[in-house]
Amino acid sequence: MTNKLRIHQQNLRKSSTATQDLLSNLEHSNTDLILIQEPHTNSNNKIMGFPSSSSMYQANSEIIPKTAHGPFAEYFCRMKISNNPFCSCDNSSIQNPSHLLLNCSHYEPIKESLSLNHITNLNSFVQTKENFKKFKKLCQHIHDHLRSIEASNNCSISNHHPLSTSITTHPQPPNC
Repeated sequence: MTNKLRIHQQNLRKSSTATQDLLSNLEHSNTDLILIQEPHTNSNNKIMGFPSSSSMYQANSEIIPKTAHGPFAEYFCRMKISNNPFCSCDNSSIQNPSHLLLNCSHYEPIKESLSLNHITNLNSFVQTKENFKKFKKLCQHIHDHLRSIEASNNCSISNHHPLSTSITTHPQPPNC
């Protein structure tokens, strides 16, 4: 039997009332994960209103693939940092989170070692707690690999938008 991950997502719009409403609505539910945007914070950016026993994590590398903001060639092309949206695995696939997670040959070994090589759609990564844990490891591996490429290329444009893939020219790149 597989256990499905129970997720609740809400934008609190920095409201203490919305935070209390959320907590009272979830009081008797069996929610595994609460994704919040714009939490109610104090002047030190500490999230207010949640019990101190709650485990809180700030969005990091496992969230980046879901937002498509990160060290991906497609993102850099869209931001006009690079003119090459293609992945170096075949120089013809657009390098975006879906490609990296599902189809990129660079990550087949790690997917196989995590027993994720059978997954063919993004939703399957979060259907069970076990898959979600493995998904986080895969995301961290991809993120670290892309950042190591960035470091080895040593072609940083800025601290926030470094170039993460080698630049190759393609005849008529697509509009990014």
